[in-house]
Amino acid sequence: MGALVPAGWLEEFADSEEARHLAALEADRELVERLMWAAYAGPEWEVFQTRLIAYGYQVLFRWLRSGAIFNRCWDKGYPLKRNPRSRELDEARSLAGETVVLAVRSFRETVLIPRVWRPDRKASLNTFFVGQCLIRFGTLSRCVCAALH
Repeated sequence: MGALVPAGWLEEFADSEEARHLAALEADRELVERLMWAAYAGPEWEVFQTRLIAYGYQVLFRWLRSGAIFNRCWDKGYPLKRNPRSRELDEARSLAGETVVLAVRSFRETVLIPRVWRPDRKASLNTFFVGQCLIRFGTLSRCVCAALH
């Protein structure tokens, strides 16, 4: 059976941002399948986990330093009181680090294992992980604030 559409019709699409995004989602899907078959353990899981932590840390650190994390949490339904100390370098490093460690564990248990992430929703694994980081940051921030009072 031949191609469904003439090859020339897809040339413009092939180098588009949408095509790159769809290819990345497909690669994420394949990775999740391999991780699932390896029971979310082993060398590939370790590499993936390290990648998530590095990515999440960079995003959260920038958002903490700029104060944008509070807006992001608010947008996700986690209204938090702004804490000016979170913008300080050492505090931002600490909060970002603690958050991603909590998030990667939770991501495995509440997203990957029950197969909550799906490529047809158009969010990459990295994007989904940052969402998990926001959830964990909200929880961590509430605990820290409660402990201080």
